[in-house]
Amino acid sequence: MEKVFVSGGSGFISLHLISKLIQEGYQVRTSLRSLDRKQEVIDAVEKEVSTKGMLEFCELDLLKDEGWDEAVAGCDYVQHIASPIPTTNSNDYDIVVKPAVNGIKRCLNAALKNNIKRFVMTSSVASVGGSNHKNEYDDTDWTDLTMDVGPYQTSKTKAEQYLWDFMKEHEGKTDMEAVAINPSMVFGNSLSDDIGASNLV
Repeated sequence: MEKVFVSGGSGFISLHLISKLIQEGYQVRTSLRSLDRKQEVIDAVEKEVSTKGMLEFCELDLLKDEGWDEAVAGCDYVQHIASPIPTTNSNDYDIVVKPAVNGIKRCLNAALKNNIKRFVMTSSVASVGGSNHKNEYDDTDWTDLTMDVGPYQTSKTKAEQYLWDFMKEHEGKTDMEAVAINPSMVFGNSLSDDIGASNLV
């Protein structure tokens, strides 16, 4: 049975993703900043599907090296979703940008070390259209960070650019595929009672 590592398991998208992966027959290992939230995640996912024998947990911090290699070990795929979302109009870039960029660095290095087949990053339209407005965007479009853009747009842009720079640097050295998904708005019912940043409209 194939296994997927999902970072940031308590978020809106992650809970739905974990549920869908288990329904499709994948085992899942997911990360939390604190394992105190483990039962909360189990309760949320079990609204959709049984987690018995299908869901594992690990504790990770986007700003710390510890545990990343072990978290990804034995997995076939990575879904990197964990990334801070500002809950206020704070201009403190370190709170948002630093964890986003350092988190994807740690996750990508662990994925490469563990011969992951495919790395999927949940990015955002903020990385391509955070400074310009068009009817259509393609993979040549990036938010212009020389303009006055906020911490969230900056974090998503820098993190996704790091992904593609990393893949270019390791071209021909790995069989790992990479995908970035750039949603604009995500709608739907929350599986969790926690109205955190990823559940706010």
